[in-house]
Amino acid sequence: LSAFSTARSNVRTCNKRLSFFRQRRPSLKVASDVRMEADEWISTWKKNQGMVEAPQTPNISELKKEKSIQSVKPVTTVKRKMQGDLIPTESDNADEEVHELLKWASERVQSIETSNPVAGFAIQTVSKWIRSGPDGFRKTIEEQVANPPKWEDFEPFVSPWLDPFPRPLEGVKSPVEVAGPSSRFARVLGVKLHYEQAIPSNGYTPGAPALVLIHGFNGCTFSWRHVLQPLADAVGSKVIAFDRPPFGLSERPTDWNGGVTQSPYSASAAANLTTALTRTLGLGKYVLVGHSAGAPIAASASTQSDRCVGLAMVAPAVTLPKEETTKQWPIPADNIGQILRIAYTSAIISVPGVGRSYIRKATERQVQDLEENGVGYPVPHDESPKAVAQGYLKPLGTKDWDVGIVEHYKALVTEGGLLAPGPTRASLPSKILIIQGGEDQTVPSWVAKTYAKAMGGESKGITYEEFSDVGHLPMEQDPLRFIKAMKDYVLSL
Repeated sequence: LSAFSTARSNVRTCNKRLSFFRQRRPSLKVASDVRMEADEWISTWKKNQGMVEAPQTPNISELKKEKSIQSVKPVTTVKRKMQGDLIPTESDNADEEVHELLKWASERVQSIETSNPVAGFAIQTVSKWIRSGPDGFRKTIEEQVANPPKWEDFEPFVSPWLDPFPRPLEGVKSPVEVAGPSSRFARVLGVKLHYEQAIPSNGYTPGAPALVLIHGFNGCTFSWRHVLQPLADAVGSKVIAFDRPPFGLSERPTDWNGGVTQSPYSASAAANLTTALTRTLGLGKYVLVGHSAGAPIAASASTQSDRCVGLAMVAPAVTLPKEETTKQWPIPADNIGQILRIAYTSAIISVPGVGRSYIRKATERQVQDLEENGVGYPVPHDESPKAVAQGYLKPLGTKDWDVGIVEHYKALVTEGGLLAPGPTRASLPSKILIIQGGEDQTVPSWVAKTYAKAMGGESKGITYEEFSDVGHLPMEQDPLRFIKAMKDYVLSL
């Protein structure tokens, strides 16, 4: 609704600007048929938006004066690109002023996606459904009907409404009580962050930058357990891994000033915490390494300080420029089930009490599956899938984990999450490393490849490395190859 309201406002502004040209610039020689066609085009747009207005009557006397002007073929059609852009097509001699006006209107419509990423994603999805035609949309519906969800799939969505006043969590402790011997804590921007560090065993290499590791969604410092110390030894510098709220053992604030826009659980807050942590720990030059959803956070944080000399993105869950691909990311337009789940989650988390119950129910199902089966990806030979699962479940034994996840979802909806645009290439470090698993089902390799291309590829300092037989966690599934790739990159800086 907000998007359509903005579009209506843009149409009104188009009319005002067209009237301005007529009233303030009477000497402008615009062919009569071009003027009338522009009015007709705008009137048609209004009708499509439900804003029917009486058509403007052309000034007959002015039309008579313009008989001597050579007639030109008017703007006749408006084509729509794959991603929903309005592009006016005109004859070779169409009036430049009208063309500029239509171009301006198109830019205003496109700005909706920038100012409201969620609305823009919704428009893109509906646009693709329409373009697919009745057959394409019917096929998508038939696939959903052929594989209907079971009650077990519906239960987590229904049961939270039966428990709108969840009881306090039982058996939980403070992060400090749960932390292990390698854990450290530092208060940064008012939040008590948990982090771990590794010091090079053979001493520091002069001039070598420190590494700061940022985990992805539902990750924590445990994600880097195989590479923390080996990376420090390989690059000859300190390596830091920290937990960004609401994950891991970092503090989960339940009260702050400024509402959702100032939430410590947002992506922008995570970027600020990253840079502030490097100051708190007294780091000089450093390289940011972000995994999955931590990759765009690392990219944003890399623009905040000149001390950041490098950026490595591992299985990056990044926003893609719409002109770079015809595929929709992060959710395919034909995956109605996933789209509905995300829409439902975005709505229910804002309901007091019910949102927390919903998060608890969803988490309980995940915990049960992990405890019974362990993680679903190959792990190193010295670990078992269940042992790895327990490492990731450990933070659920701390206070307010449910509140933190609810607030994190709220912040994602407010900022747009993976739909929000990221930093431009010019603002990022001169050299960027992208490590991608060829078998990644969470962030497909085409996403990383498309992003590398959009950032300029090798000619712009982008190094892309794909581990063909690895999934979403290269640092866990092939730590030796990961360490080598990181060492080579750091030495190239």
